[in-house]
Amino acid sequence: MSKVSETMKGEQISLRELIDGNICFEIPTYQRTYEWTAEDWRRLFADVLAQESPTDVGGKFKPKHFMGTVLTETSSSSVKRATFSLVDGQQRFVTLALLSAAIRHRALEESGGDPEADGTSWFTHAPAGIEPMLRLVPQRSDRMDFEAAIGGQWRDVISARMGNESAIWQAYSYFRFLLALGRDAEPMLLSANTKVLDRLPMISISKFDPANVESQWIEKLESIEAARPGEGLPPGARKPWNLTHLQSAVNERLFFYNLQRGSNDEDTSIIFETINASGKGLFPLDLVKNSIFMRISDPANREEVFDKYWHPAEERLSKTTWPKKRAPYQDVFLYDYLIGSGEHSRQGSLSQARGYSHFLRKVDSDVPRTAKDYDARLDTFLREEFFPAAAVWPVAVGAAESVMFEGKTRKVPKAALSRISSLMAVSAGPPVPMVMIALVRWLRKDAGWTDSGLNTALAAVDSYVTRAAVCLSGISNLRSSFMVICGKLPGYGGTLSVAEFKLPLKAAADSDSDVRRAFLELDLYAKMKSDALMAVFRGIEAALTKAGGPHAIESEIYSIEHVFPQDSRRWAPDFAKWGLSASDIERLGARLHCIGNLTPITRPHNSSLRNKPYAEKKVGIKQDAAGLKVHKGILTSQSWTSKQIDTRGKVLAEAFIKQWPKP
Repeated sequence: MSKVSETMKGEQISLRELIDGNICFEIPTYQRTYEWTAEDWRRLFADVLAQESPTDVGGKFKPKHFMGTVLTETSSSSVKRATFSLVDGQQRFVTLALLSAAIRHRALEESGGDPEADGTSWFTHAPAGIEPMLRLVPQRSDRMDFEAAIGGQWRDVISARMGNESAIWQAYSYFRFLLALGRDAEPMLLSANTKVLDRLPMISISKFDPANVESQWIEKLESIEAARPGEGLPPGARKPWNLTHLQSAVNERLFFYNLQRGSNDEDTSIIFETINASGKGLFPLDLVKNSIFMRISDPANREEVFDKYWHPAEERLSKTTWPKKRAPYQDVFLYDYLIGSGEHSRQGSLSQARGYSHFLRKVDSDVPRTAKDYDARLDTFLREEFFPAAAVWPVAVGAAESVMFEGKTRKVPKAALSRISSLMAVSAGPPVPMVMIALVRWLRKDAGWTDSGLNTALAAVDSYVTRAAVCLSGISNLRSSFMVICGKLPGYGGTLSVAEFKLPLKAAADSDSDVRRAFLELDLYAKMKSDALMAVFRGIEAALTKAGGPHAIESEIYSIEHVFPQDSRRWAPDFAKWGLSASDIERLGARLHCIGNLTPITRPHNSSLRNKPYAEKKVGIKQDAAGLKVHKGILTSQSWTSKQIDTRGKVLAEAFIKQWPKP
């Protein structure tokens, strides 16, 4: 393998060439952590078994097994050692190194040796006069575990590290137990019945005995088999593997095609994007991360951007649990970001599954690679648009109350949080990109985007969405609507006033007359979700309350009650007392699900009042009213007919318009 490559060069490379050569691979800090699981480890071991013997049953030499392409670029080079960044291929190379270490350590122990005495020297490049270095240096957060595994410290730390926190240790332990199981594992490795093997890293042992942990685990599997046949392993002697053959297969008969980028070649990011065009095995956001950091030419700047921006953002995003969770945050954040960027105007309808491709088009358009000031423009894009958007997303989805950015925390105003809560209750998801635009500009303190400006902007989004919900006008198509609306704005870049932010919302929002008609005519109970209806009543209560603040109408405590019940058989005496004709009763029934006939009431009372006559229902509501203004029309009426429902509906409509005025 060449030490330096002026132009791109492709060569075969195996683990043996890495161990014996004067080269070392480093996995960049920005790469994702080690994430392979039991299914991946099992498949790799099956590939090794297929290469355990270099010849087939007829004595003919088998071809070596191709492990795929890896992408590297020169990091540093000297006569004694060349160091390369392993841009693509870390999961495969790290796993292969762990398997090689597990076989080596098992063989040492069988011959009476001590893997810890051997340490990492077998996997370290240490020429005279140069600082020793691991042949493969993993991503920062995996480095300590990897070095300990390679260094044979498994028995010292297994009881502490066998949990889910370290995929490195799970992989190494998985291979150690496959080696302990011996040939009994082979049928399961090569068949569809892999249930036992895929469970290996997760089977807990109550008390670890470091010296005998393999036998303890086998006993555990045997006890599982006794209790649940087919889920463990039958008792009996274990036929051992030929460790020498296995080691030879791992080190020499599995090979990669190393695509090494030279100094005169196209950007590494372009090559990586071409190799990973399908994004298989990675979330779109993982591909975005690799693309971003490979575009940053200065290694020192890469480290700064990772430590100051990417790592804190990813940490917070990964811990975000938001109401009505739709998909993994890696997909959802990127999708929301792209919609908020206004990419619909340039790329048409946006797809969550194609988030990475959409992102590449956006970046290549906003920050052309041919631009003379490319590095400066990329830096501005990341620090002023992309990373602020990542910082505000947890707030935009209703999962946080403050924004953390550049090491500082900024509290979001209560009024803004209230609007976001209402939005998530009415239609979780579609409004988020618009909310992100407002929050980013507030975070950057753009002109006019004070706390008051943010509240005004979010009130406009809230009005647009809630009006669409009660008017039943395209609430199911809000995602597409917001793509179009955001496409009319400059996204996170350029200048944007609060008034300009509101313009496309104002043009698309339902009118006051639409709201009034909806409150009198539409079956909102049948068409709206209960959380959305509850949010509407919360807002109406706030509009009707003059002093002291609105009573909290929380979904966890309240549910929606029909005043005129869905089962009206017990109302017959009321109909007679009020002198209702058949047509009067029919008109009353036609308003069953209209909002004038609905009211929030605590859940226990809802169950007890369900179908009771009107007088009894009024008593129950009064006892449970707790000062709710939305109950007023119900409690003061002497009868409950279509006329009273319409009267109350009009009052509620005007309160709604006050709370959610047209943007």
